[in-house]
This record gives sequence, structure tokens and C-alpha cells, in this order.
Amino acid sequence: MYPLMLKTTLTALGVLAATVSAPAGPAAGSWALEWGQAWTVRGDFAKGRDMSAAAGFGLDQALAASDETRAAQRIALDPATRTLTVHEPLALLPGKGPELDLEGAAASVGQRAYFLVGSQALSRKKAAFERDRGWLFKLPVDEAGRPRPEAVKKADLHLVLAADAELAPFVNRAAEENGLDIEGLAERDGRLFLGLRAPVRDGEATILELGAEELFSGKAGLLQHRLALGPGRGIRDLAALAEGAGFLILAGPSGGPDGGPSSSGAAYELWHWAGPGSPATRLGPLGAAAGKDEAKAEAILLLSQSATAIEGLILHDGPKNGAPHGFRLIPPKVP
Repeated sequence: MYPLMLKTTLTALGVLAATVSAPAGPAAGSWALEWGQAWTVRGDFAKGRDMSAAAGFGLDQALAASDETRAAQRIALDPATRTLTVHEPLALLPGKGPELDLEGAAASVGQRAYFLVGSQALSRKKAAFERDRGWLFKLPVDEAGRPRPEAVKKADLHLVLAADAELAPFVNRAAEENGLDIEGLAERDGRLFLGLRAPVRDGEATILELGAEELFSGKAGLLQHRLALGPGRGIRDLAALAEGAGFLILAGPSGGPDGGPSSSGAAYELWHWAGPGSPATRLGPLGAAAGKDEAKAEAILLLSQSATAIEGLILHDGPKNGAPHGFRLIPPKVP
């Protein structure tokens, strides 16, 4: 997810990339993670107790999604009053049908589009794969960052995963059996990065990388990056920081058979990954959503990034309308 700016709505997509000031990527023990206050939500998300993805081009041009619908919803953000306003839904597939199980979203300045991805996982209720969970969507935007749902495209990501020799054994397998389950999505320089909640293999989570244009032209090839997040801990969301600063990872229980503290309900955590070829470093646990014991951290929405702080929101599965809470990463003081 590309960072949202604490400035006016974009007049052109290129403005965002040009105005981000990128700090060095946070590293374990060097950046302090501060858990902030709850935000107010105006309006209601459809199936708002199942929030799972968010991304944006600006404070007035962002979207979020519930994993039990067939649409994303446009949102606007006001950091001064800590208010998130819910606007109209944007249907990604026409008509009625099963949920898309949307689990990840990314806003790409270079591609002039949002990307949204289904989990690719079996339905937990029916223990079966539903075809509409297998798409990766491209939702174009205009020069002001406004979505153009009439131009949405979809690519068959499930077919790509099933054709990969290393991943194929985990495709169409139940969650309890370490079945493949995508929950995070980020974009950088035309490359899509998909964070897997499962499988977790030997205490390592997986990020898949592929070219966006190649995927939509039917020529995608997958790269895999294995990150040691600990037993039973998978990736629940990804967010791309400004160029050169890597990615934030939201880590949490994988739900699979691999044992460990995270699979028995320990706190969700933020990690930093500098990118391919680098290990992931732990930044710290997230705080609780105030008064929401059932809340599960599911989505990162970046608000701003500078040399002095990274600020964002976490949306949750469980509470009404996602119980958005702020967070801040603060670099160490220079002596």
C-alpha cells in the first residue's frame, strides 16, 4: 500500500511519489512503535465486522474492503479529528454471488490503479474453493485518484499458484492443514508482493512476488521470499513504504498446524522487511483495540512517512466498522 499524505487531495498521481520524504527503513531495536488512539467511523461498511484490506492515494481518495462482500468501499480520512468517513461501495464483479474474500489492497501510482486480491483459500464454512476467491483485481483510477469501477479487470491468480510446483501442494488445502491463504498485498515499481498467512514452513512465512503487467497478460512467473517470523506466525497484511524504505508487515496467527505462541492468541506484531534478499526485523506488538477483546488486526493503512515518523491506521476483523486505531513509528534520537 502506498503511503497516504497528510496534505490535500491529489491533483495528479505523480504528486504523491514526488512529495514523500523517505526515512531509512526501521530496524529492530531502533524505532519505537507507539500505539495510538481509536478513530471515529462515520457511516457503515457493508459486513463491517469483517474488515480485511485498505489502501489509498490521498486522504480523500482511499478505499477499504470486507472479506465477506463483492465490493470495496471508498473512504476519506481526517487525521485532525481522527475520523474515517465511509462512502459508496465499488462493485468488482457484477450481480449477486459468493463473497470475494478480499484480503489485500494496494494503491499504485505507477500503474494508476488499485489492486485487490482474494484469499485463494478454501471457504472455512463450506471447506471448498469458491471460484470468485481466486481473482486478483485491477481497479484503475483517474488523475485525481478516483476509482473507475467500470474499467475493472481481473486476473486468474489461482491458476498461477496451482501451476507452481512448490506451492501446488498447499493450494485447495484446508486452513488447519496449512493450506495456502493470501492476506497481504503491496506494490512497488510494477511488482506485486503477496503476503501469505499460510503456509508457514519451518517457522518461515512467505511473500510471493510477480509482475502486475505479466499477470494480466497471462505470462506471470512467481518469486518466493521466505521470512523467519516464528512458529505459527503468518503475514496478515503488507504495506509498501516510500522507495528505498522497504515494507511493513503485519504478522499474526497463521491458523495452521505449526505450533507456537502466535497460534494460541498472542499479540499481533509489526515487522519491517527491507525487500528481497533481506531478513525481516521485529518492531513490536500492536496494542489492543480499546474495549474490543474480539479484535484481530487485519489491515494496515499508511497515512504519512517522513524522516521523523511513519504514521498509519490498523483496521480489525471482529468489531463493527473495523475499530481503526492509529500507530506511529518513531526513529531514535540522534545524540
